[in-house]
Amino acid sequence: MRALDAGQHVVCADNQTVFYCRMDLATATVIYCLLVAALFLGLWMFYDRRDHALFEHARRKSTFLCIRCNHLYAAAGQPDSCECPRCGHSNSRLSF
Repeated sequence: MRALDAGQHVVCADNQTVFYCRMDLATATVIYCLLVAALFLGLWMFYDRRDHALFEHARRKSTFLCIRCNHLYAAAGQPDSCECPRCGHSNSRLSF
């Protein structure tokens, strides 16, 4: 079998064309490092956006303390008052 130059192709016995691409070690290393960096950047962006969305969801909850049964609970959104899930007493939002 003879050596192939970059960009040449060979037709196999089953009429499929196979392309060969030759590159030196430095080029292959740079391409590999760029692909790994792109993978890490993509994973970082995905998890950063996911964690930000989870944080924003948790941050938008209001905390209440029932003055009747001393139960601490949270409600979604920003309501000014909410009923206690344990005893049903209406309580105002805690302010820190």
